[in-house]
Amino acid sequence: MKKLCLGTAMWGWSVDEDMAYSILDCFYSNGYRYIDTANNYPLNDIRKDYHKSEMFISKWCKSRGVKDLKITYKIGSLSNSYTHENDLSPPFMSVQINRAIEIFTENLHTVMIHWDNRNNLSLIKSTIEFLNDYLIKNNLVLGISGIKHTDIYATIISDMKISKVNVQSKHNFL
Repeated sequence: MKKLCLGTAMWGWSVDEDMAYSILDCFYSNGYRYIDTANNYPLNDIRKDYHKSEMFISKWCKSRGVKDLKITYKIGSLSNSYTHENDLSPPFMSVQINRAIEIFTENLHTVMIHWDNRNNLSLIKSTIEFLNDYLIKNNLVLGISGIKHTDIYATIISDMKISKVNVQSKHNFL
């Protein structure tokens, strides 16, 4: 069964903090719990806004005492300039995941690889192996979003027998 998920790519740009809180209040009070954000939201190319969306969500959760969201957090992007420039190395992913665990606490549900255009099987495999092990240790779900070579990912995930992967389909679906 698919769940309605609230996207936050514009938060911190065309959606200010007060409006974000109003949206979250309405969304949450109507029983919805799934939220999508990323380390690079909003996608407005203003460096000081990098991480702004996630901070709105984190502050709202703390101010309301909310502990039952299912936050999907996309990692890897190096800026909020709407480029596909990323870093999917274990050290960078570790920093991003630890940050997400710290700011979202028990609300963090899924960590997604974001915007991977690589076609190197061994590099992708090492990314998935590292991330999957890290997420299992932290009781989190693996996800993928904006993946160019979905066939490589599908093969690796199948070969590794990873049974639960959240997939965000946008342009990949088309």
